[in-house]
Amino acid sequence: MTRHLFILASILAATAPSHLGAQTPPPIPREVLQENSLPPEIRAALRNAQPISLFNIGTETLDKNVIIADKVVWNEGAVAQLGSLDWPYVIIFGKEFLFADPEAGAQLLRALNVKATVPATPTKPATPPAAGRSGRNGNNGTNGRNGTDGATGQTTRIPDIWLITNHIGTQGTSSPTSTKVKLRIHVPGVAGGDGGRGGDGGDGGQGGSGRNGETRYGVCSRGAGGGGNGGAAGSGGRGGNGGAGGDGGRVFYVGPGDVIDVLQYASVSNTGAKGGSPGQPGNPGNPGNGGSRGSHPGNCNGPGPGVGGPPASPANLGPGDPGVDGKKGTTTAYVVSDVSSLLTR
Repeated sequence: MTRHLFILASILAATAPSHLGAQTPPPIPREVLQENSLPPEIRAALRNAQPISLFNIGTETLDKNVIIADKVVWNEGAVAQLGSLDWPYVIIFGKEFLFADPEAGAQLLRALNVKATVPATPTKPATPPAAGRSGRNGNNGTNGRNGTDGATGQTTRIPDIWLITNHIGTQGTSSPTSTKVKLRIHVPGVAGGDGGRGGDGGDGGQGGSGRNGETRYGVCSRGAGGGGNGGAAGSGGRGGNGGAGGDGGRVFYVGPGDVIDVLQYASVSNTGAKGGSPGQPGNPGNPGNGGSRGSHPGNCNGPGPGVGGPPASPANLGPGDPGVDGKKGTTTAYVVSDVSSLLTR
């Protein structure tokens, strides 16, 4: 896993924009932190956490989504991968963020091998029981049911990223001013899952059997009945709609103004992903068989057997619709004089 992250980090670093000291910072919405600025679940996570004195981030997969420490040390070239996309958010809180090498910087990213799961195909409807008889003749078989629509493809959400600190510095130094560092946050959306295949159409029911003829003293006393026709085949179910493409991750910075001045230079990749492809329709069912005619003893006559049912019309209910594309994520900054106050609010 560590080697995989190192290779991935090298690829991402090669495509990341350089951090030039003279470049104009990109416009990031920033506002003064208010009591209601943080969502309730973020406030609760900060208040309920047990702070530790030091947390090191290296080349690793994070095994927890809330990190609260006095000092968060980012090792040289650190690559931290989110441990789960099921997490609703990731909070990295440190009174200080200390980088072992500001030029080598660090990267925070989601797993890039994530693929949405394709839904299972619905079960084919049960075949109706053979038809009965009305009088002498068999009834026509019941038509097969149409297949069940395929399920909509999966949409994957990226956890919100919260980076909260009072100071960004270089490990081993004591400069009161936050230091510019190379930080890359790679949280693009996950492509929407393909729609599920529609269920196969149900088979038509068999036509009922005709009543047997009877003779008495060699003379037909009751004519034989004809068989009922088979039921029509059911149409294949409609394919499921493609899943919506995942939105890019939302990134939040919280800290004093000089911290925001540094973090606004971070390279954030949070583009939305493509929607999933539509699912294909199911296969049509089989027409029901015609019912048998009744026996014709002696000179008894009667209608013949039923005929097989017609094929499904239409053969299927068509494919699903493609999923819509995801949206680019947002980057927002909240300015507060001392992030320590968030642990007690």
